[in-house]
Amino acid sequence: MAVPSTGPVGLSDISAEFNGSPPESLSEYYAGGGLVPSGTTGNEGAVPTSGTISINSLRGASNVAPITATGGTISDSGGYRYHTFTGGGTFTVTATGVGSGFNTIEYILIAGGAGAAIGVYRAGGGGGGGGRISGSYTASTGSKTVAIGGGGSGGTSTSSGGNAGYGGNTTVTGLTTAIGGGKGGPGSGFNGGCGGGAGTFGNNLPGGIGSQGGNGGTGGLQTGQSNDAGSGGGGAGGNGGNGSSPTSTNGYGGGGGPGYVWVNGARYGGGGGGSGSTSGGGGGAGGGGAGRAGYPVSSSGGNGSNGFGGGGGSGDPGGAGGSGRVIFRYKLS
Repeated sequence: MAVPSTGPVGLSDISAEFNGSPPESLSEYYAGGGLVPSGTTGNEGAVPTSGTISINSLRGASNVAPITATGGTISDSGGYRYHTFTGGGTFTVTATGVGSGFNTIEYILIAGGAGAAIGVYRAGGGGGGGGRISGSYTASTGSKTVAIGGGGSGGTSTSSGGNAGYGGNTTVTGLTTAIGGGKGGPGSGFNGGCGGGAGTFGNNLPGGIGSQGGNGGTGGLQTGQSNDAGSGGGGAGGNGGNGSSPTSTNGYGGGGGPGYVWVNGARYGGGGGGSGSTSGGGGGAGGGGAGRAGYPVSSSGGNGSNGFGGGGGSGDPGGAGGSGRVIFRYKLS
C-alpha cells in the first residue's frame, strides 16, 4: 500500500505500513533498522539510515523491497531482474526481499546439448538437447556456485557405439542437476537429459531422464542406400521426430524436438535434426542444429547453439552440441 504521499500523515500511518507497534517513535523507522528495509525510498528520496528523520522522510515509502544480488550478466525487463550465466560463476544474494512475491527467485538450468552421429550411409540421429530443470525458491543471503555444461562433439564414425559426445551437466549449488543431452546414434540413440535420435533402422532407448526432456525419434527402415533416414534428437520441450522412408527412393530425416519455453518466453534445449538420403530434418526451436541430406554425399551437420543447450544435427561429420545456460530472476516491482 505505501504511506500516503499527500494530505495528513501521522505516525500511525507509518506504523501500519511497516508493522510497528506502540509505544514507538520516528527513530525506529530508519532504513535498515529492522522495520524499514534498506534502500527504501519516499517522496524525498532515500529514507535516512541515521541522523535527521521526519514524517516527510517517509511519505510515499512502501514496505516492499526487492532482492539485491550479484553475478552473471544482469538485465531488467517487465518488472524483473535477470542474472544470466553462460559460463561458470557465482550467484550471490546480498539482501533478501520484503513484501509479497519480493523474496522469491525463479530459475532455469539448461545442460549442454549432445553431438550427432553420421550413421549408416550417413543417415544418423541428431543429438539430444540439454536437459532442463526449472522452479523457484525462497531467497536467503549467501552464494551459489554455477557450472555450465559444455556441448558434445560431433560424430565422425559409423561404429556401432557411435563416437559423438554427450552433453555436459549443468550444476548449481543446492539445486537439482540438469543432465547433458544423449548423443545421436548410427543405430539406436543414447540416453541423456534429452534422448539422442536413432539412425537408420534404429529403435530408440527411453531418452529423457527424470522428466528433463523428450525422447529421440526412431530411424526409418533401411532397404537401400537411397532411402535411409535418421531421426531427430529429443528437446527439452518435446520428442524428436522419426525418420521417414515413404518410398523406395526417398528418405527424410526427422526434425529435432522443440526446446522448453521458460517464463521469459524464450526456448532452450532444442534437439538436433536427423539426416536422410533426400533431406535432413530441421533443428528443434531452441538452438538445435539442422540435419543434412546424407547420400551419396553429405555436408557437415549443423551445430547446436551455444548458451541454449541445442543438440547437433546429423551430417558427415555430425554437428556438435551447444553449451548450456543458467538464469535466475526475481521481482523488482
